[in-house]
Amino acid sequence: MKRITKVVAYGCLSLLGLLALVVVVVNLISNTQYKKWVNSLVTSSLGREFSINGTFEFELTNKFRLLAEDIHLKNTPWGKEQDMLAVDRVFVNLDFLPLLRGVVDLTVEIGNPVVLMELNEQGESNWVFGSGDERVEQTEDGEKTVVQSTKEKD
Repeated sequence: MKRITKVVAYGCLSLLGLLALVVVVVNLISNTQYKKWVNSLVTSSLGREFSINGTFEFELTNKFRLLAEDIHLKNTPWGKEQDMLAVDRVFVNLDFLPLLRGVVDLTVEIGNPVVLMELNEQGESNWVFGSGDERVEQTEDGEKTVVQSTKEKD
């Protein structure tokens, strides 16, 4: 019985040590680097330029905290405005300690969001990201549906 207790204790201590190491390493990386990574990841994922032009702060300790200001997502080339999305401020805070009691203490604040959703003359929508093979068609009764073109690849 003692051996099982030791194994469990060492396992828990190792897990806590690994978690502490991850927290330290995550906090050693600068917020500027995280900002570059986020901009690059979102841009490549959506196929449109995404930028955080203002403050970017990331913290991982006994809570997860994220603050980003002056956020922009470019519109399609045929769009009426330059940005499809502009947000002055995004703040997310999640405290981990209350999770141990089964309580979720989460704060999400979005300041002055501006979202532009539009269709061009061909029925293409600016909110569909990716390959550009999607379009919006209008049925006889006036309903609009997003249609995904399927092309076989060689």
